[in-house]
Amino acid sequence: MRILAVAPYPGLKKLLLEWADKDPEIDLEVETGDLEAGVKQAARAEENGFDLVISRGGTAQLIQEAISLPVIEIPITGYDMLRVLTLVKDYQGDAAIVGFPAITRGAVTVRDLLGLDLKSYTIHDPGEVRQVLTQLRQAGVRVVLGDVVTVRTAGEEGLHGILITSGKEAVSDAFREAKQTFQRIRHREEKLRLLQSILDREERGILITDHQGRTIYANYRLKKWLDMTERGAEDVAAWLWREHPFLKDRRIVHGITLPSERSVVVQSEEVDGFVVYTFQESAYPEGQGIKVKRSGFAAFSRIEGRSGSIRQAVEQARVAASTSTPVWLTGEKGTGKTRFAEAIHLASGRRGPLITVDGARMEQILVDREIDVAQGGTLHVERADQLSAGIRERLLSDTAEDNGPRLIFSSGYRAADMKGSSYIFIHLPPLRERIEDLDDLCRLWIAQFNSKYGKQVVGLEPELLELFKRERWPGNLPQLAATLEGLVREANTPFLSVDQGRKQLNQSMGFTQGISECNNFLSGTLEEIEERIIRQVLEEEGDNRTKAAKRLGINRSTLWRKLNRK
Repeated sequence: MRILAVAPYPGLKKLLLEWADKDPEIDLEVETGDLEAGVKQAARAEENGFDLVISRGGTAQLIQEAISLPVIEIPITGYDMLRVLTLVKDYQGDAAIVGFPAITRGAVTVRDLLGLDLKSYTIHDPGEVRQVLTQLRQAGVRVVLGDVVTVRTAGEEGLHGILITSGKEAVSDAFREAKQTFQRIRHREEKLRLLQSILDREERGILITDHQGRTIYANYRLKKWLDMTERGAEDVAAWLWREHPFLKDRRIVHGITLPSERSVVVQSEEVDGFVVYTFQESAYPEGQGIKVKRSGFAAFSRIEGRSGSIRQAVEQARVAASTSTPVWLTGEKGTGKTRFAEAIHLASGRRGPLITVDGARMEQILVDREIDVAQGGTLHVERADQLSAGIRERLLSDTAEDNGPRLIFSSGYRAADMKGSSYIFIHLPPLRERIEDLDDLCRLWIAQFNSKYGKQVVGLEPELLELFKRERWPGNLPQLAATLEGLVREANTPFLSVDQGRKQLNQSMGFTQGISECNNFLSGTLEEIEERIIRQVLEEEGDNRTKAAKRLGINRSTLWRKLNRK
């Protein structure tokens, strides 16, 4: 056990060396230095392979702040205090105790036990000493008890300084603590080496950080995948956060592609105050329209609204969750189809993940492998209207197997060739059709954004609420959320005003731009675009073909022919 001791005064160096000679397990070097000088002496300990450092008082405190090695502080024992206070108890002049907390705490206790009339002054920084001693000298104090810096400064101020020295009891205690600390460190290092050996053999890549984002460990597998076997864990993490910053969102399981073209699924878990990221080789690459989520699902209780249309949708979804029948969610962009899919998955009691696939890219995905990933979970196909009939039937067939994944489709409207298919259809109303829910939705989002921006908004002015109720909200729930976030962020009054609301509404209209593009109304042939428009109008008219035909300017027979021309 290699120990570097930094003695603030020469007599302590002598005592340390004498005591170390009695213990063959201790390899001791001693340097003399107080405060900053002592810190400079201790700085070389890390470079020269010392296991720990021993020092005393304020010097020990400064060393602890400057190096990462364990620092053992030589205590000021009751024996030390008793000896020095006995020395001065019959002194006829005024005396005082001045020192760091380690000095004054023990001195005051012994002083009170002896019934001595001594003032005590605690300092926390060496720069405070001279000011305190100057005041004491002006008050008539002639003798000062304290640490090295106190005694040295007392001499400069024309006072008598008496050093509170450490005796053999204190040195013995320090060496005993040093040996115990060394044994704990060695035991911990052995366990860490064992764990590291195990983790380096792991088939998965592993990265561990603390909650402040500081990197603790990266295993060999992950370093090898990144071609960074000669680099430290900090370099591994820095690359990952730079290239894939979204990995820090620990609510979602992510899929990424590493430089080696290896596709991995990344998930994280909190363990005893640390965050453990695991990188599992995956059958699918990032960027092919696949998202995997294993926790943090929305529940039906989180779907807000008292309107009949939304409560009907929730009740249908609850019933659907208790069955294995495929579900088809329809609704405009922003009506909450993703949240409904999560709630159905959660309520179904499935233990597997929720895998969301972009139906427009399904032809590019190895469907069978993705179904394997979703065993015991749920497969949610977004933009499902863009699936070919063959792919859709294949999914239905695969998910019908025992323990197959739950199947949820979602789109802006039903696919053209849905005749005879067995689904539970659930339509999610747009915000303009559930305006009675707007007040409650506003309150909940205001509370959320108050927390985010440190505001204390308590509501909307009645005029602003009425303005909101007259809006069409083409961007639906995301547009409302964006509008309220902007208002709360800029708010400086308890109530959001109508003038602020009009301005923010204009800004939030960006949510409506490109909605048609997002819903792919303009993709495909003219015939396909026409069919999408017809089905969208049908949906908005509650599947009333007479109203839809009138709105489109065609008769019912033409409408029927266009819907059944395949």
